[in-house]
Amino acid sequence: MRYIQERTFDDYVESAFDQLPQSCSISLVAESFSGPIAISMLAKKQREFGASVLSATFCKSPLPLLSQFSKHLPEIAFTTNSVSKVVLDLLVTGSDASREVKNKAKELLERVQPNKFQERINVVNELDVTYQIKDIDVPLLYIQASKDKIVFKESGIEIMKHAKNLVIEKVEGSHMILQTQPERCAELIVRHVTSNKRMQSDAAEPRR
Repeated sequence: MRYIQERTFDDYVESAFDQLPQSCSISLVAESFSGPIAISMLAKKQREFGASVLSATFCKSPLPLLSQFSKHLPEIAFTTNSVSKVVLDLLVTGSDASREVKNKAKELLERVQPNKFQERINVVNELDVTYQIKDIDVPLLYIQASKDKIVFKESGIEIMKHAKNLVIEKVEGSHMILQTQPERCAELIVRHVTSNKRMQSDAAEPRR
């Protein structure tokens, strides 16, 4: 999904709903900033959702002090300068990521306007969707990046405290775990979605 003109958290949720296809059940795979958006979508039940996946994400600000500090930074701090690229390598992709992944991450960074970074950080700092987790009925898989320096393991544990049905799988790597460990993550996602779909199908069959 692409986020463009959104300013508030509700804007992001509404925009995500608008981009969904209308005629089928959907399994969401949400990473990082998109995680709380997916949590809100699943809790609202405005569409039919299947087993879904949260990756390296949170239900409330994972770094509240840093978020508060960012409000006082000048806009230039959010531009794609050499410092931001070093920070990107250290915190987001990790030093062991492939050159292809690092270049793609930098390319995506350059597409986002500096003011949008500030807006998103403000949204993250204000949000708390913890109270919505209990309303999610579908099985959840949480993929935890073992070397994540942005979203720590406590964020996954916090979601698990309130979820009806959630499994945490740890994968070796940094914050962009879906990109740096695609085969392992794909294996976990496919297994989670297909096994739960099979269980739902079996439960729907009449017993004789």
